[in-house]
Amino acid sequence: MKHIPLKNEKLLYDRFSIDSHAVETEKGLFLWYAENFDEGERVGTRVFVDRLLDPETPENKPVGKIVPTFEEGTGHHSVIKYKGEYYAIYHGRDYNDNTTRTARICRL
Repeated sequence: MKHIPLKNEKLLYDRFSIDSHAVETEKGLFLWYAENFDEGERVGTRVFVDRLLDPETPENKPVGKIVPTFEEGTGHHSVIKYKGEYYAIYHGRDYNDNTTRTARICRL
């Protein structure tokens, strides 16, 4: 099998972001992604959604959808639609147990 290296085609944001994926709904195309925050009272990974104007252009009006609470830190995410409702599935880590992550879900 021939290895084809990937290259960056376009930088979407001027900051570090991870685990992005596009979701198409009846209201349009949206980019879900995470950013790590390691300063302040609630450190952890925050999950954002930003409308895509086209597949390569975010609107640059991200909305925070999942933020760490005082009890947990958030992690990777997915979005599903079930019976007409959207849910975010992610993993989190309780601050009192920094070694174990557990799956979590919330309705958006």
